[in-house]
Amino acid sequence: MGRLGKWHTESISFIKKLRRLENISLEGLWTHFPSADTDKKFTVGQIRIFNTLIKRLKKDGIVFKYLHCANSVGIVNYKDAHFNLVRPGLILYGIKPFSLDIDLEPLLSLKSKVIFVKSVDKGRSVGYGRAFIAREPIDVATVSVGYADGYPWGLSNKAKVIIRKKMFNIAGRVCMDHIMVDLGRYTKVRVSDEVILIGNSGKFNITAEDLAEWAGTIPYEIVSRLSLKIPRFYKNSSIIHR
Repeated sequence: MGRLGKWHTESISFIKKLRRLENISLEGLWTHFPSADTDKKFTVGQIRIFNTLIKRLKKDGIVFKYLHCANSVGIVNYKDAHFNLVRPGLILYGIKPFSLDIDLEPLLSLKSKVIFVKSVDKGRSVGYGRAFIAREPIDVATVSVGYADGYPWGLSNKAKVIIRKKMFNIAGRVCMDHIMVDLGRYTKVRVSDEVILIGNSGKFNITAEDLAEWAGTIPYEIVSRLSLKIPRFYKNSSIIHR
């Protein structure tokens, strides 16, 4: 990976040095795939190097209790990389890493509520920078979510939301704590209506992958940036984190 730890060529001497330290107990050994989803040849070679390292250490009487290197892609595409521990990431949420050919059921939903509804005449602007200008008389809903909550600014004028089982476009820029939604001529939206940012309702579905594509980023960033101030509700559980 080239981020933390030692290069494999330095690992054996380093591990032997650690072993001589009285207050250190060596328990686990792992590596991390930098390109399991894009470079099979490199990844297969990395697994081979890891196995060779394990065997050489064993000859020297060094045996690790825990061995692992498989991330989400490794779990699915590289069965010989499972060892006795694996590290699922995105697939725990039902989100597919790059180029992974597998059917997953999304588990994560992100929801908010409408806090204000107003009429906007043709030619009036909505939000910072006047990035949205109404081409006709419309209704606009203000929703309590913004980039302070981890909803990316890059979704400005691009993302969609679901309200009352209908899909609507974001109007203008994502604000710190709010987004505005172009309701068009649909007049049934009311304050306190649920707004689905990630999830499904009726025939419509919005995934973390959709948000990532609209924002020009990756699904990892979408889910990892969700603010801790957002209440967590665990389905089929009485646990609520606030």
